[in-house]
Amino acid sequence: MEDRRVFSTADFAILLPERWEFLETQSSPDRVNFRSEKGDAQLTISIMWFDPNTTQEKLDESFPRLVEIRRAAELDIEPLPELTDFETVHADGYWYTKYAGKTPEYDRCTATLITIENHKLFTIYLERQGIDPEALNALASDIFSNFQVK
Repeated sequence: MEDRRVFSTADFAILLPERWEFLETQSSPDRVNFRSEKGDAQLTISIMWFDPNTTQEKLDESFPRLVEIRRAAELDIEPLPELTDFETVHADGYWYTKYAGKTPEYDRCTATLITIENHKLFTIYLERQGIDPEALNALASDIFSNFQVK
């Protein structure tokens, strides 16, 4: 098993492959960026905080719209990425949407996980060079499953 390292903030922790580089100059209090050792993949985690007094009903109402806004921003480019997978889950106050896409013209594929938990909206965006859905799925599954909200 390859070596791992933990990256942690007050809001989340993630277990990354050890040689993924934290891109401090491209990061801010509401966004962190990492690049793979080979430079063929990049990970961005962004966060939006809700007022702690926001009701669960309001969060439930807001989530689909926030996903829609994010998707619209991603689709406002040429050539248009091809969506290859899309899933939304809602259970007991927990929401997540995950989707993947590819842009053959740029030899790039992407995977996104958007989740709302503990009054925080996280967008975890993974971009990988090379159209290899199996490699992207393996990497995205690994990264997404090692993300923990605090």
